[in-house]
Amino acid sequence: MTKFVCDFDAVRSSAISLTKVADNLISDVNSYSNAVKAPLNEWTGSASESFDNFNSDCVKKTLDYTEEIKSFGKFIKEAADKIEEVDNELASLDF
Repeated sequence: MTKFVCDFDAVRSSAISLTKVADNLISDVNSYSNAVKAPLNEWTGSASESFDNFNSDCVKKTLDYTEEIKSFGKFIKEAADKIEEVDNELASLDF
């Protein structure tokens, strides 16, 4: 039986790298947000609230997109694992 021509280790490695990039991005966005919010304590009035809301919205959108990237990386890894498992099972069959 013919096997898939796929480097499953490379696919898994790429998926793991994708999830690590997402984790790093989440950390960086949270750090950025905290750094931006710190000076807001000195602001007063609607400008402070408006900027804080805008910043919070941007951070939320970025974190939501990053979670999607992370989920996609996990999906790729799981798919590679399952495809390799089926590939090995099919290769072991004697037709």
